[in-house]
Amino acid sequence: MGYQSRVEINKVFDRKILALVSHRGRKALESRSLADDEKIDALESQLKEAKFIAEDADHKYDEVNA
Repeated sequence: MGYQSRVEINKVFDRKILALVSHRGRKALESRSLADDEKIDALESQLKEAKFIAEDADHKYDEVNA
C-alpha cells in the first residue's frame, strides 16, 4: 500500500469520525431540546395556575373590601 493510499484512507477515516461526532452531538442537542420543551410546558402550566390563584385572590380581596 502506497503513501497516497494511506493518506486517502486516513481522510476517509477522519470524515467518518467527524460524521459520528456530529451525529452524536445532534442527538444530544435533540434530547436537550426535548427536555427543555417539557420544562417550558410545565412552567407555562405553573404560570397559568399562578395567574388563576392571583386573580382569585384579587376577587376575594375586592369582595372583602367592598
